[in-house]
Amino acid sequence: MVPTPSATDAIRLALQQRARRHGDRLAIIDRRETVTFAQLWQRARALAARHEPRPGAVVTIASTSTVAFFIRVAAVWLNDAVPMPADAKMSPPRRTSGTRATSMASTTAGRGRP
Repeated sequence: MVPTPSATDAIRLALQQRARRHGDRLAIIDRRETVTFAQLWQRARALAARHEPRPGAVVTIASTSTVAFFIRVAAVWLNDAVPMPADAKMSPPRRTSGTRATSMASTTAGRGRP
């Protein structure tokens, strides 16, 4: 299901409010790094500005238990697109007839952050 403008607006607003109200609190913790709500908001906005899928596009994201994964998901939402987590061990998505997928799976691979 493609998020409606009200759903994506609600997600955007929730992320923004958490960054304003609880900016210094930890939002995500993984084995290598932690980020606060303010950092999550800033990094997701920066990534969203670099990768602008069309609204409603399905964006495949390698599913990992990392800060980078959650930042990618938030960035996709900020662009009014739909994140589609995929097994990180699987090969990249293939374009099939009638399907259009964008991938953020390897945009930040190996850098530990988007």
